[in-house]
Amino acid sequence: MAFGFPAYATRQTQFNAYQAQIAQAIPVVLESLRWKGYQISPTSFSASVGVGLFSWGETITIDFVSQNGIQVTSKCSFPLQCIDWGKNERNIHTFLNQLASLLSQSHPG
Repeated sequence: MAFGFPAYATRQTQFNAYQAQIAQAIPVVLESLRWKGYQISPTSFSASVGVGLFSWGETITIDFVSQNGIQVTSKCSFPLQCIDWGKNERNIHTFLNQLASLLSQSHPG
């Protein structure tokens, strides 16, 4: 559970895939999660997660930090929300699991 103004979580990870493959998979994952997402630049994506029981929504950013590495940040949309009840970590975990699954299906071995 994060505490801050607004609460957020960040994680970096690398995949055994090319940057182009990862960039192509990111919008597919965002759509499957029903997160409203778009590509900001060739190396950056943004998405928003709707309001939920313990949250006023979150903003997700995905940035390439290397050829096959990304950084995912989930931040509460409401600037005064200082406790996220673990929602930001769950957003990151859910996104990365689905991205890894999709990349492994398209690039087995």
